[in-house]
Amino acid sequence: MAIRASAKRSWAGPRGTCWKIRICRSSWPTEPRPGRNPTPALALQAAGATVLSLACDQEGPAVTNTNSSTTREFIADTLALVLFFTLAGALNERFIVGMSWEEVLRARLIGAPLMVLTARPYGIWRSWLMARFAGDGRVSQGLWDSLALLLFQVPIYVSIIWTSGARGGELLLGALGAVAYMFLLGRPYGMFLDWVRALFSLPPGGQKPMSPGG
Repeated sequence: MAIRASAKRSWAGPRGTCWKIRICRSSWPTEPRPGRNPTPALALQAAGATVLSLACDQEGPAVTNTNSSTTREFIADTLALVLFFTLAGALNERFIVGMSWEEVLRARLIGAPLMVLTARPYGIWRSWLMARFAGDGRVSQGLWDSLALLLFQVPIYVSIIWTSGARGGELLLGALGAVAYMFLLGRPYGMFLDWVRALFSLPPGGQKPMSPGG
């Protein structure tokens, strides 16, 4: 009884070519066929056992598809921000600021592309701030979630309503309203964002290194 190993090139990564190796007992001759060089990645282990493994020419971590994760993070963060703050912004502008429905519509149309551009940067900012400063308690989580949203979004929001025509008292009320409702909605939005991310099989934002799911 002899040991025979066969290998098939599986994929080529940045750290070397990987081979799919099948090792089994066989009565076939073990000499390589004439004109063929031995496969460079063969390593016979556990004589007599049939195994299926991957061996690489060079050692290194497995290559993961980061492009897919990055795309899902962009879509999840953007979808969450657009859905949540289109509604919240419209309610604030109409019933607190006193803008007309025409002004509200114009503000939302201006705000939509800005939200698309800022959604993922906000997700990164929130994750960094929460991981660095927020504790495990509900009060700390809520406080830093609210501060993250307020510090990032209020300047953007004020610029939106100014561009849409708000001036003087309207602009001041809009800014004060934005500070209040961004602070109040910070934690609810953070929870909504984490829920949307979970729909895309993504971990919650703001996890500390080595935390479960991080």
